[in-house]
Amino acid sequence: MSLKAILIERGITQTQLAAQVQMSEPTVSRWVKGASCIPTHKLREVASALNVSLDALVPLRSARSNNASQHGSISETAV
Repeated sequence: MSLKAILIERGITQTQLAAQVQMSEPTVSRWVKGASCIPTHKLREVASALNVSLDALVPLRSARSNNASQHGSISETAV
């Protein structure tokens, strides 16, 4: 389940989540869009704020990492 789907299911806005986990709204927006991952040190706090398990959030990080590794970084593709 995507972070966006979790927020909708829980009836929580990005603004509310940002306030609860003490992060900026643009940062939370990047998490929701998949442009960046939830930092490891914030995972428990985000999971608690959303009342979900860490497992519900970890696949979001794994999917993003897998996507990045499939496309390779600039340094890997420039070789």
